[in-house]
Amino acid sequence: MDSSSKRPANQMEDSDETTSSKKACFDFSEGIDSELYDGILEVEERRFYVDKKHLARHSEYSKNLFSKNYADSKKEIIPLEDVVPADAFQHFLELISGGNRLNDDVIGGVLKISAMWFAEVPLEKAEEYLLKNSNLAPMEKFMIAEKNNFNDLKIGLFATVKTADDLESLLPDQDVS
Repeated sequence: MDSSSKRPANQMEDSDETTSSKKACFDFSEGIDSELYDGILEVEERRFYVDKKHLARHSEYSKNLFSKNYADSKKEIIPLEDVVPADAFQHFLELISGGNRLNDDVIGGVLKISAMWFAEVPLEKAEEYLLKNSNLAPMEKFMIAEKNNFNDLKIGLFATVKTADDLESLLPDQDVS
């Protein structure tokens, strides 16, 4: 494929290469213009072509990953063993690039990556998704809020409590009587 037929990084994909029900809104595959990336990360045998500086601006972990002091930083392809699943990493990259296709199926993986990589933007977008769009049970949302210190989500969940049964569904292991 010559460079004139390469897609810019922000162009929608024609095919659905992710496992989610919606198409990726940003393409991080080999087909993008080579001038738009300077690093290749591999998650579950899937390669992501990334701009190292952009990633480093959003994550202290990735800043260290690409530093001269990191053993794998000179590799052409840097494997990410602790970052799974690949679909969650696709969503993570989209979030730091201005996209947002979060859904209940990938939220856990995105939160894990975002916390591990100390990435504030995806964490903020995840909390907003959980507040406004998620269909997870209140108890699941509360556990996520506790784990990630999402105070606005906790406040939002408690604001919906009207009865002891509501509180019981939010905090099933607590005696609320």
